Amino acid sequence: METGLSRTESQAAIEGQNWRLLGYFNYYRLTIAFAAVAISFFIPNIPPFGSRTPMLFQAAALVYAVLGTSGLLTIRERRLDFETHTTLLTFADVALLTILMHASGGLPSGLGMLLLIAIAGGSLMLGRRITVFYASLAAIAVMLEHSWDYLTGSVASLLDLSQGYPQVGMLGVGFIATAFLGNMLAERLRATEALAERRGVDLANLTQVNALIIQHMQIGVLVCDAGGNIRLNNQAAQKFLGLGSPSPAKPPVLTVVSPDLAIQLFRWLGDAGGRATPGAVAGERGVRSRSAFTTRNGYQVLPRFTALGDDKDAGALIFLEDMAVLKQQAQQMKMESLARLTASIAHEIRNPLGALSNAAQLLGETPQQNGEGRRLIKIIDDQSRRMNVIVENVTQLSRRDRVSPMRFMLDPWLREFARQYAD
Repeated sequence: METGLSRTESQAAIEGQNWRLLGYFNYYRLTIAFAAVAISFFIPNIPPFGSRTPMLFQAAALVYAVLGTSGLLTIRERRLDFETHTTLLTFADVALLTILMHASGGLPSGLGMLLLIAIAGGSLMLGRRITVFYASLAAIAVMLEHSWDYLTGSVASLLDLSQGYPQVGMLGVGFIATAFLGNMLAERLRATEALAERRGVDLANLTQVNALIIQHMQIGVLVCDAGGNIRLNNQAAQKFLGLGSPSPAKPPVLTVVSPDLAIQLFRWLGDAGGRATPGAVAGERGVRSRSAFTTRNGYQVLPRFTALGDDKDAGALIFLEDMAVLKQQAQQMKMESLARLTASIAHEIRNPLGALSNAAQLLGETPQQNGEGRRLIKIIDDQSRRMNVIVENVTQLSRRDRVSPMRFMLDPWLREFARQYAD
């Protein structure tokens, strides 16, 4: 659930970035449109703007300004999907900029460079096919604009037009190259965003896993700064010290929560100037500066301090270990060691015991034996068997996994036990 939610949020963030990019490009569109409107209405004699057809230049500038203004509203409200919105605006850029260039005298006006910028902007936001289509459309539009006078009969000879076709061809090649390069750049940016999204999801999941592990640890965990303010704790630390979840606005103070622990922390921070290394924390300095204490909730805990940085100002990470658990673990280790020792001693006793039993059996098989000798041999054999039973019982005691359950009637057993106890 967390992973899907993180991916949805990441996709929404990427979509929001795309819309912002479209909005920024629309501001550029508005700048061009309002500049054209201002020139056509207030400064009409600046060449080459509108030098061929001033009325057409003025009309195209007005349409371009209205389109850019309406684009502000539609982009903000997102009435259409992103691809449809970008496709329509890019088509309007190609068409209206071609008209403005035609009204200003064609290629010599230099307005063809605005088409190059429009294709570059579209290639960053659209797919490769639609970008190449618009680049080809812009190249065809420039070629038709340059040939418009010949097609309408204004120019009688192609010789006058042929001098401008190399420029038309270079501009068309520039459109196609810009479309490919812009699209390649956009694909790399999208791949980088996708990789960053995956890394962000993985990092978020890893952070959540670490937080869950820390919260469910049996050892208490505290993060304190150099002033003794508790910045982070887990459930075990809350149980030991009677804490709640720390508030970033007003974190609890360790001196109030546990004065004994605060004394040990400040002593540890002040030891050797508060400078510590990971090796020193686990070594002599960490052992000398810590001791078990009893919390207000009645738990006896043993603290362990770890530096968060090379300087005491970075604070410390405190681990609180329950002494009852440590004693239980130590007792369990003692029992396991005792069981191994018992099994080893039992094994060593079996060897001479087996030798004694075999020797008694061989003595019993000799024909020259009187009654007293047989009695002594029987005593040796009986005691050897008895010792073997004791060794077997001790061995079974060390093997806790081998049990022999049995059923018996409890009431007769209790009656017999009461009778024997009363006698």
